[in-house]
Amino acid sequence: MNLQLTAAQASAVTGLSLKAINKAIDRGAIPSTAKAKNGVRKRYVSELALVCLKLEAKGLGELPLSFRKRIFHLVLTHPEMDVVRPVEAVQIDVQQAHREVLESVGTLKQAEQMVTVDEDVMGGAPVVAGTRIPVAALSEMLAQGATAEEIAEGHPSLSAEQVRLAPIYVAAHPRRGRPASRPWAENAIQIRKTLVPIGAARER
Repeated sequence: MNLQLTAAQASAVTGLSLKAINKAIDRGAIPSTAKAKNGVRKRYVSELALVCLKLEAKGLGELPLSFRKRIFHLVLTHPEMDVVRPVEAVQIDVQQAHREVLESVGTLKQAEQMVTVDEDVMGGAPVVAGTRIPVAALSEMLAQGATAEEIAEGHPSLSAEQVRLAPIYVAAHPRRGRPASRPWAENAIQIRKTLVPIGAARER
């Protein structure tokens, strides 16, 4: 099990907020390793730690920290176990959480593989490969209410699946430092204004 994801990637995979991931690491609920890449030091978590975080997202986060630590310790030290029983009356389905983690990791890889970063293209903003369309713009349009199908219809070079993957990439790779310039933002707003009437017309 050599899988190692950053805290932000772990957030995208498990559904927990980045704050919750860092809190779990800081409290010693899950182990992590620190590595420096391109001058930036990041914390990484293992595949089994991701399973623990997924269990937390599925409801264990409501339990006391001491009890969660006991469960996570069993998961981390007994990777062969499909089910763990921290106490006789409680049974945790680890196998299902593990399957969900691996499925989400696969989706994250798809999102990352569709993106390229080139300083000569859109100021170095991550874009969908082969286009000049920033993934952040697609994510923002989805957040504003446009559907993946509507956005893809307005961008023939994109598929609806690529649009759906955009927020996953954005969550896994948040921009650092001061907010970056967004030369695409005005265009995104204009596209959204165009899409709303189209969707409304279909409903009628």
